[in-house]
Amino acid sequence: MLKFSLFPLHFFFTISSSSTISPLPSTLRASDTNQSWSSPNSTFSLSFITITQSSYVLATTHNVGHVIVWSASNNATGAAVVVDSSGMLNFLRNGALRLVNGSGPIVWDSYIANRGVSLIEYESKGRRIRDS
Repeated sequence: MLKFSLFPLHFFFTISSSSTISPLPSTLRASDTNQSWSSPNSTFSLSFITITQSSYVLATTHNVGHVIVWSASNNATGAAVVVDSSGMLNFLRNGALRLVNGSGPIVWDSYIANRGVSLIEYESKGRRIRDS
């Protein structure tokens, strides 16, 4: 498992009652690059980006120019975490947000399980994890 900081790029835990982007449980699949979780104004979206025919990176992109503003990465090396076409981002009932490779291992984890997080939202400034 790879640990990351929750604070870069506007990762916060807050209590709010604004629109839900991704209720529990939810899954993004690397094999479906048209699937994404987007901000209400569509400024940002979280999706899998194709690197090669069989490798993908989970990334947040800005709608202008599809610039990558964040990607799941290894804190020790800073390298992007790459998954195969069976990779998935799972937002589980216990609030865990985990990226798994198709072979099953967790390759990236938000370490927010069992902390009361029950929905993922975006704001105009980027991604937010919220507690409802």
